[in-house]
Amino acid sequence: MNTKKNIDAKRIRFYTWVGLSYFLLGTLTDGGQHPERWPGTLLNNAWGAVYVTTLNLIFFEYTWPRLRWKNAGRSLLLLTGHII
Repeated sequence: MNTKKNIDAKRIRFYTWVGLSYFLLGTLTDGGQHPERWPGTLLNNAWGAVYVTTLNLIFFEYTWPRLRWKNAGRSLLLLTGHII
């Protein structure tokens, strides 16, 4: 029996939709505010969506379940690592 928690397809699909939503909302917002900088806006929002989606995946799937009051020092270190 495998005791390790594997990320299933539903979660990957969820994080993909979150990243796509982040990309579209950011692109529409930046495109509306600065229409003359459209290509730069697309590139900036593309890497931003990948970055934020990856951080969300790592935080909510690996770090959040490991936070405990019993080991507050380690938990604080994990949270500080994500903030930095």
